[in-house]
Amino acid sequence: DLPGYLPSLTQALITHARILAENNRPEDALPVSRQALHASKMLIAHSGEAYLDTYAWALGNHAAVLAKTPDPSHAVQYSGHAVDILTKLVEANRATYLPRLAQALANHFARLVEAADNDGALRVSERTLGICQELVDRDHKIYLPNLAMALNNHGMCLAESDRLEQAEHTCSHAVVLLGELAETDSR
Repeated sequence: DLPGYLPSLTQALITHARILAENNRPEDALPVSRQALHASKMLIAHSGEAYLDTYAWALGNHAAVLAKTPDPSHAVQYSGHAVDILTKLVEANRATYLPRLAQALANHFARLVEAADNDGALRVSERTLGICQELVDRDHKIYLPNLAMALNNHGMCLAESDRLEQAEHTCSHAVVLLGELAETDSR
């Protein structure tokens, strides 16, 4: 039987690792993040796929922790694995997991940019754009900021790929959306 507090412990470990990393203590965050990965794997071993989303969260968090270490080279594979798991979960339950997939893709995008993989970042940003547009169609007010940032990120990748006309158009769209959001914010 699943230990009653293991899900809560896993969440606490993920949060603790993230806070340590954000406080510029990646060397302290890394073992805590590894514990979170181990705990989330135990949840899956005991409950099957019911905790796959927690495992994906732990993977994405571990990638973020790794990105702050002196050797961030493995961060991309962890963030990519989180995307793969959430993609599978979206296939089973799109309404529930699509926002989580959008966030995982944004995080994976950041890891790819840090790794100077512009081709990979471009592919991920294109995918993220499509998902963010779908989310905006679902709930404009909540997801419009995500779409605006996805447009900005995609424009950056297009510019890095010397697709300057497309980059200009994409960034212009991002500026319009962010301008609308800033105007709404100031009211």
